Amino acid sequence: MIGVDEALQQVLLHTTVLGDEQVSLADCVGRHLAHDVLSDMDSPPHDKSMVDGYAVQATDLREDRAELKILEEVTAGAVPTHEVLPGSTTRIMTGAPIPPGADAVVMIERGVMDPARPNHVQLQDHVVRGQHIMPQATVMRTGETVLTAGTRIRPSEVGLLAEVGAADVPVTRVPQVAILSTGNELVPPDVKPGPGMIRNSNGPMLHALATQAAAVPLPLGVAADTPDALEHAVQQGLAADILLLSGGVSAGVLDLVPATLTKLGVQQVFHKVQLKPVKPLW
Repeated sequence: MIGVDEALQQVLLHTTVLGDEQVSLADCVGRHLAHDVLSDMDSPPHDKSMVDGYAVQATDLREDRAELKILEEVTAGAVPTHEVLPGSTTRIMTGAPIPPGADAVVMIERGVMDPARPNHVQLQDHVVRGQHIMPQATVMRTGETVLTAGTRIRPSEVGLLAEVGAADVPVTRVPQVAILSTGNELVPPDVKPGPGMIRNSNGPMLHALATQAAAVPLPLGVAADTPDALEHAVQQGLAADILLLSGGVSAGVLDLVPATLTKLGVQQVFHKVQLKPVKPLW
């Protein structure tokens, strides 16, 4: 008899990874990446402003104040057309590219417009080079691995996949899990059990667990405890990637599952685990 951890190791040892397929970004949540995903661009793709404000040369504010000429306004999605020279500034919005010549950004709250000089702004701030600027490729670089094979895709990964242009996502194929309950005593959940009968609760539970694990459950219902009925149902289940059986693996007169599986060419790896109440786990 083996322990639970060893049983799990044996299961994984005898499990192969399914092939992969491409799915759309909208359909990949809950799936597992089949291959590493690389960034196809720098992020950010340029030095960008982290705030709404004024792109300046830090040396213009040596005394923590300056009056500068406004060259232009650059919003996110636009491109600067002027170089920031000493004595000048570009009004810039969050996310917009830093214009050439600028090496810092002063927050918009630190500026005061002069009505008498509409193209000028008075700035007051202690400025250091790089202030409020996110340099190009701070988040990731072109060719960098951003997600590794085997990663389960959550909504946050979907956002990252979209950012690197992975509109078609390579994922491991979803396994089909056949679920077969066995036992003459079982009735469906919507049927009130008669004398000696019980409702089939394991089947729906295994169905739910397969769904939760992002697999495709294939319910095969209940097989009667007869060799012919069981063999027919098991043959159907073995056509799936995984077959889960409930019942019929203990030492009773009608525990026919191990013999049926052996007859159909299934290799036994273990039979009995140090676990209650399911010690006779095949």
